[in-house]
Amino acid sequence: MSTKKRPRSDPRKVEDDKSEDLPGKTALPKGGGDRPRRSRGKDAPTAEASGRATISDAAQPSQGVAAGAGGDAESVAVTFSWRDPHEVKLARLRASVSSQLQEAGWTEAEIAPLVAGLGVRGTPPSSTVEQKRLALEELLDALRGLAFYKDQKLFAALTAGLRAFRDGDDTPLLVCAKEPTEEGVCKAPAGAPTHTLEACIAKINAAAAAQGEDMPELALVDGDDWAAHPLGSTGEIIRAMLLALGPYADGVGFGDTYAQIVPFEEAQPIRLQGNVLAPLEGAFEAAHAMLEFFKNVLGVRATVAMGVYSYEAWRGCIKRWAVEHGKRSAVLHDVIETPTGTVEMEWTAAMLGEEQGVVAAARTEHAVLLHDLDKKTRFLGAFDLAAMLAGTPIPTERLEALALASSTFRGYLNPVAGGNASCEARGREELGLSGVAEGELDGVSAEDAMEHCGRVLGFGNLDKTFHMKQETAEKRGRFWWSPALVQSFNAAVEELGGLRAAKGTAILQKLLAAESIPELTLQKVHARLANARIKAKK
Repeated sequence: MSTKKRPRSDPRKVEDDKSEDLPGKTALPKGGGDRPRRSRGKDAPTAEASGRATISDAAQPSQGVAAGAGGDAESVAVTFSWRDPHEVKLARLRASVSSQLQEAGWTEAEIAPLVAGLGVRGTPPSSTVEQKRLALEELLDALRGLAFYKDQKLFAALTAGLRAFRDGDDTPLLVCAKEPTEEGVCKAPAGAPTHTLEACIAKINAAAAAQGEDMPELALVDGDDWAAHPLGSTGEIIRAMLLALGPYADGVGFGDTYAQIVPFEEAQPIRLQGNVLAPLEGAFEAAHAMLEFFKNVLGVRATVAMGVYSYEAWRGCIKRWAVEHGKRSAVLHDVIETPTGTVEMEWTAAMLGEEQGVVAAARTEHAVLLHDLDKKTRFLGAFDLAAMLAGTPIPTERLEALALASSTFRGYLNPVAGGNASCEARGREELGLSGVAEGELDGVSAEDAMEHCGRVLGFGNLDKTFHMKQETAEKRGRFWWSPALVQSFNAAVEELGGLRAAKGTAILQKLLAAESIPELTLQKVHARLANARIKAKK
């Protein structure tokens, strides 16, 4: 297998918490929440020696890796493949983590407990389901007193796979979205399209037939299960993934980072406090209370965090919990091969003592983006990783079924002016710009056109996004296109043959050849290129 060489980026700076004190006067260790850069350390085996695959020319990661000018080239090794036996996956992941933490300056005494705890299934809480329900009611009562939830209607539920919690259930693995859109598990807001169980199963069956495969064994759904009801688009995605897991579905919980009910069209960005180690306030206080419930009451040990707001909350809480235990948290990067491609994953973890063990979260995309193949690949990698970290590995044949189900995932765009009609029109316009002939556009359904438009959230405001001031971008946590970078982007496009001919990958390579820009990814370049093409056509 050929190995693609990529320039080495400048090492990421380790986050330093400067030993602030928590309310309990707990002294913070230096460097909590480290962000080590993924690489092969001196003690880690090479790809050739370990038998691991490497990223080939035909299998690029879906998210760009920043590269510095003039750096030595290195091979980016795949940490593990979905095809590997569980023992092999775990051994390679432990070796990777050990190497990354050594490079970040962790001591062996700090590294050993975290590495040893990876993939070890914790002891489930002994409380009954009634005690868990009572704890949830008490939590919701407490949340109603928070300023963040003022005048908000709240909802949260206990789930185990496709059904409600029962006595004896153990869900160390959690799929965690941002917030519910209606009172009910995965229910669509009033007036939104819904999807039936029968339609969901039919889609999986059709996907199997299209690939020449037998229909996989699906998890059973009773008539009173939450998954039996017509669900919204996010609900359909969650249901499809759990169906595909078959007998492994019951060990997976589903929950929300925030308990406030916010219909999709009313959803707003959520900003966490800058210092997650300071006294709790605002959105982070609300998230911390919910995630503590998942960890302490339900026994969650690893999370597939869907969307930036869910992941950032988990990352902040894991960092805070680690410091409270006198430990450090780690933010790690590993390359994982999935059934649909290879992807670089970000995940965070900390050892929280003998009783709780390692608690971790893997970053993936919001459900509305999972129509996109790159995003599906990231989701599959996150699920494989989180299941292994929770001590509940998913066997290869179920990962295959999960990938099959992912082919049915459809995402939707935040509503823009003009509603569905506007979204459909923009989708057709973008398809035309991408090379679809006018005669072929007549055969594109309205749903497919809207799906294509949903490739970038907030598509209707792209132009405004790229003219954002630096202060505004930093305040919103967005990437800022400086005048100099814009000039370099335009020059690269011109050099590569103009807007119609230029490719995002080639543009990114030219931009990173001049200077190291860690925050600049292929996704951001593609978004700007799409916006420029639309402006040019108008």
